[in-house]
Amino acid sequence: MTENQMIDGLINGQEDAFRQMMQLYGNKLLGTCYLILRDREEAEDVVQETFVRVFRRIRTFNRKSSLYTWIYRIAINLSRDKLRKKTYDLSLNEELVGEADTLERLEHRLDLEELKTRLEELSPIYREALVLFYYQDLSIAEISDLLNEKEGTIKSRLSRARRILAKEMKKGGSEDE
Repeated sequence: MTENQMIDGLINGQEDAFRQMMQLYGNKLLGTCYLILRDREEAEDVVQETFVRVFRRIRTFNRKSSLYTWIYRIAINLSRDKLRKKTYDLSLNEELVGEADTLERLEHRLDLEELKTRLEELSPIYREALVLFYYQDLSIAEISDLLNEKEGTIKSRLSRARRILAKEMKKGGSEDE
């Protein structure tokens, strides 16, 4: 089913089109929302609300952007709304367990957890840009369209976010040595 066929199917209330949309975008949305919100349940709620809004508002979709971009914009806006309404604790849900882990794998996992922690500490505008660029593999132009910001603004946010992360990771590493 092509994107246009899926859109037409959604407009006509076809269950197959809705199911395909959820399969295509569900996990990507969940991953993005989780990285922005830092809470799996809240991310799941946002994804669910995103699909409800898509279902209710599909007739307003003007096809000037891709369906993917439109759906992500809804999810990002809902995530931003959640962030505005909530102050939350940092939590790491992954545990470091397993006797089979070699020292190298354990160090790699610790580095990833440190990166995750530092990413969670970033301001939402920087975290959004990094998540969309690195985790969702969106281009600067796609992120610009998605967030309704100029490409230069996105480039600036990415650059600033990288500098902040690098500085924090370096600081974290030097304290442990």
